[in-house]
Amino acid sequence: MAREGVPTNITNYLLSMLNASSVIGRVVAGWVADRAGRFNTMIITTFLSALFVLAAWIPAYSTTPFIVFAVLVGFTNGAYVALTSSLVAQISDIKKIGTRNGTNWFMYGIGALIGTPIAGTLIQRNNGGYLYMQIFAGLAMFVSGCLFVGSRYVQIGLAWKWI
Repeated sequence: MAREGVPTNITNYLLSMLNASSVIGRVVAGWVADRAGRFNTMIITTFLSALFVLAAWIPAYSTTPFIVFAVLVGFTNGAYVALTSSLVAQISDIKKIGTRNGTNWFMYGIGALIGTPIAGTLIQRNNGGYLYMQIFAGLAMFVSGCLFVGSRYVQIGLAWKWI
């Protein structure tokens, strides 16, 4: 058993479920972004990711909630992959898109590089529990959503527009 009632043979498939729903999320996020705006779509999916971590992952202690969590987070995280470069392109001069995308993905790489040791330290600090790491992940996503809101505000102010 991997975690309180979740069989190991199921946990081995959770990442595959997350990745499969991410593919669907990438397509749907792009379609929605064309109609509702790229920033609007990214803001919604980022806050939904934070909500899923804080409200679905933390209280999950059996097989079904973990599967639901993996599918929902995979779906919303697919938007990051699908929309990140288009957000950079939207706010950039065409001559600077490559440089800005490179800088953006470099910063993303730093987060990916330091995220794992931070998660490991938080799990170790919690005596092998995941609560501290889950709270950190959820709050990091919430802060990201707030930063997207700030970026949108810088672009168009408080006006309700599809951007």
